[in-house]
Amino acid sequence: MNLSAALIAGLQILLGFSFLLWLIIWLITLMTLLVCILFCFEEMTLWLIKDLHVLIPFKNAGNGEIEPQRIETRFERPTFAFVLTLVRRALIWFFTECCDGADVLFFNFNKVDLNVYRPTAGIFARPSCRAISRCQALLGQFTRSRAIRRACDVARPI
Repeated sequence: MNLSAALIAGLQILLGFSFLLWLIIWLITLMTLLVCILFCFEEMTLWLIKDLHVLIPFKNAGNGEIEPQRIETRFERPTFAFVLTLVRRALIWFFTECCDGADVLFFNFNKVDLNVYRPTAGIFARPSCRAISRCQALLGQFTRSRAIRRACDVARPI
């Protein structure tokens, strides 16, 4: 591998880690309640996209490099499944590698009240009551027209 290829690979790793680092810092600043709740990845992803306008790492089709971009600035809209997968993979990797994942992560939880009919996964978190209600409202708006029952239900543009 030549030097420029190594630099590009290192930069791609750094951009992925900067996204992960931003997610972890965001979660730490979010924690205000004394009681832990089940904060599913679907709620978290919609909040990141709609309210916080986070920079998502996208692969540039021209040169193959990963570039952080806001979803609103892209001509081609990503699907909800794409961003959900990024958030889920980053947080599951972090919590299993750096913490005891069993203490922080949950799997197979029911969110039927928000029109999510498949088992969801997420983290135990302590966000504010206002943040909880906002995340649930965003997920409710997203699932109002079409509930999430299968994988194809999240494969629609944001």
